[in-house]
Amino acid sequence: MVSEGVFHRDIKAENVLIPTYGYSATEPSFHLAQLTDFGCAVCLGNDASDPGCRPPCASVRGTLDYLSPEVVSGLPYDPYLADMWALGVLLFEMVEGHPPFLAPTEAMTVRQIQGGDTLPLSPSTPQEVQQLCRQML
Repeated sequence: MVSEGVFHRDIKAENVLIPTYGYSATEPSFHLAQLTDFGCAVCLGNDASDPGCRPPCASVRGTLDYLSPEVVSGLPYDPYLADMWALGVLLFEMVEGHPPFLAPTEAMTVRQIQGGDTLPLSPSTPQEVQQLCRQML
């Protein structure tokens, strides 16, 4: 997608499908996850794969729990980095079963995102996964 200059801007668990056809409880099978719902996507053209040529986005698109600090702050943002942030949230959610930000109100969630106040990963999470989450968030 990035090589074509397409940025999703609404990566979240609900938009990732994992096909179950051919599933067997006794034999492992591997399927590629499929990203769906490109309603918030933006196409910036082939040059957008080069960070130096990528124009910043200003419109807020996506789902609050997956928005990067720049997006929730209303600042111009790099859509590639915003998608990487959302993938980090998704990875955290896959490991822990909940998003890295849990607050009773949207305003508090925004403050947590802006401050980078993520919940900790479980100590049993492999160090490589913890490091990847830290790099993405």
